[in-house]
Amino acid sequence: MSEELKDFLASQFEYVREWVLKCCEGLNEEQMITIPPGAKNHILWELGHILWTESYMVTWGCAGGERLPKEWEDKFGYGSKVVAAISEYPPFDEIKKALENRQKVTKNYILSLSSDELKSPTANFPEERIPNILSAFNHFLPHEAYHVGKISLLRKMLGLPSVAELYFEK
Repeated sequence: MSEELKDFLASQFEYVREWVLKCCEGLNEEQMITIPPGAKNHILWELGHILWTESYMVTWGCAGGERLPKEWEDKFGYGSKVVAAISEYPPFDEIKKALENRQKVTKNYILSLSSDELKSPTANFPEERIPNILSAFNHFLPHEAYHVGKISLLRKMLGLPSVAELYFEK
């Protein structure tokens, strides 16, 4: 069962990350940092937050590796203050490239785990909060999909096609 579970987790992660990358298509810098009326964030923040969360949940939380630098947490972490100034954020190309690179690394990490490792405690999360690596992915994967939905809504609020419209375009 563990091979099937790992394949499923890796497939789900890859599928959602493809949607994340699809969100980026056809956007200019102004659209990336526009906070539409009624919204709290802009698209560039959402993309950086997805990347920061992966670093926090998977790289550091599960595997015990290095997190993104502190300035990334300040800009994209929980409770960070969102500003509509492109100069306050890493360039979009840097974020996109990191999302693409991390997609490969995280997928390979998932596929490298044994059944026992999936059930083992994470490197850095308290067991009462996230009891094992599988539980971390049960949080991480829906979280990323949730933010795809937020980006899709932001795109619609900016008068752009939703992510689904982009994804299913012929």
